[in-house]
Amino acid sequence: MQEGVRQVVESTIGDDRHNLRISELSDTRLLNQLAYVEEHEAAKTARRAFLSRDDESGYSPTFKSTYCPEEWNDKSLLTYIRNPNKFIASEAEAYIDNHQEHMLYHFLVDDAVAAEYAAIEANPGHASKWLAIEF
Repeated sequence: MQEGVRQVVESTIGDDRHNLRISELSDTRLLNQLAYVEEHEAAKTARRAFLSRDDESGYSPTFKSTYCPEEWNDKSLLTYIRNPNKFIASEAEAYIDNHQEHMLYHFLVDDAVAAEYAAIEANPGHASKWLAIEF
């Protein structure tokens, strides 16, 4: 069931943030996390991706749903038993509605990593800058 919901969410959102209803974060916690990632984590992640790449395709993340089901109750269990496909669709719709900011956050993290990756690709000969920072 969890995998089914994730597949529906991923196919609905795709790799396109325009499929979200929002275009800016407003959650202070997520904004702070994003600032931290941009300052401390994006370069490390980009270096790891650059050094572990199998070909010259570059950095191209794909959207992955992080849906995890709530605890089952009698009503949700009966709904699932009666019509699993309807339950999965309903869960996916609710997840998308309630997790817009988290999904946008992940797109913005990917943007930060992609920018760092592009900087490495633009000047791979100057490795001292990006190798000097610890993994």
